[in-house]
Amino acid sequence: MVTQSTLHESEWELAWRMYHNAVAGGTWRMPSSNPAVAPPAQSFDHRQFQPGRHTFENTVTRSGFDSNHVCTMLIQEGFLAENIRRTDTNVLTIDANRLCPTTPAIVEVGWYRPTGQGAAELSSAHAIVAARKTNTGSIVYLDPAYGRLVERLNDGRYGDNGYIDSVTYVSRRA
Repeated sequence: MVTQSTLHESEWELAWRMYHNAVAGGTWRMPSSNPAVAPPAQSFDHRQFQPGRHTFENTVTRSGFDSNHVCTMLIQEGFLAENIRRTDTNVLTIDANRLCPTTPAIVEVGWYRPTGQGAAELSSAHAIVAARKTNTGSIVYLDPAYGRLVERLNDGRYGDNGYIDSVTYVSRRA
């Protein structure tokens, strides 16, 4: 069982800035600011922290950054970005007309487990990149969990128990 969480050193400064500007600083804080100097990169035992985003450590070990945080940081970094979230009653598919090689979409997949009588609850989430639409209408995703390109139907689902919960479209630099 994994007992510690480690960010690659090159990602540490970005995670620190993202937490302070998009999570602790509040969504849509403009312009992006440089928070206090980040502490040295370190590993955390996730069992020492409660779920939530009230500290940097809780965020990186237990709760993670969600699509709103990613969208906020993209905007603060000078990109035009729009985050679209799935509601309880709709299926969210990829708008393939908004994809091209220089502007892929960031997709948040929610993994759900059945709770009985057709209901399900969110158990975890995962970020992937929607790169393009194929001639057959499927979407090509870059999935870091597999480390390769994955082609799926554009039906709002991902795998056996995954649903597209949000899509962040990045259109161009502002």
